[in-house]
Amino acid sequence: MVPRSSTCLAMTAVCLLAFGVRPCRSDDPRKPVSFQADPTPQQVRKAVEQGLAFLVKDALKWRKERTCATCHHGTMTVWALSKAKSQGFPVVPETLADMTKWTRERLKNIDKPRDKRPGWNMVSTPAVYLAVMSQAVPKQEAVSSAEIKHIVGHLTRHQEANGSWAWSLAPAANRYPPVFESDEVVTLLAYLALEPHLPVDPMEKSRP
Repeated sequence: MVPRSSTCLAMTAVCLLAFGVRPCRSDDPRKPVSFQADPTPQQVRKAVEQGLAFLVKDALKWRKERTCATCHHGTMTVWALSKAKSQGFPVVPETLADMTKWTRERLKNIDKPRDKRPGWNMVSTPAVYLAVMSQAVPKQEAVSSAEIKHIVGHLTRHQEANGSWAWSLAPAANRYPPVFESDEVVTLLAYLALEPHLPVDPMEKSRP
């Protein structure tokens, strides 16, 4: 059975609401469709708070039923809650700390040499997401600077000969969207994770 991705869908819905995207109608299909009146700040805040409440409830349910943070459920929930906290939304500290601890377990083998076995040799998706999250949420407390350095080492060890990072190395049954979108997507994310660690001088040569 393909794992559900309700967390990703919920986050998409919250983002759309936050940007004021609302249903629109036109009685005449030939007329341009116009957006309805913008929502009030109170409506937007309520929508975000309801979305966050769903994310917490759903993540706890997932954890109980699946006993695993997976590649996306834990990391994306921690990302959303960390971002919400940084913007002043109410987030229960114990809940975020527990979610963070649960998710960071996915980094416990991040320093090991690359596993050459097919299906085991792909880059760590939680590591990529957490590294990008640390830049998107500057005040986040989910991953430390030391852990980010370990992730950078992991990324450099898992780059392919053609310059990409490959989600396509995962077994076909596990490459479900939207998490494993494509090798191009994970390569873009890996670049974002590595960018702060590039030499200050763009002319400085890369070290082997």
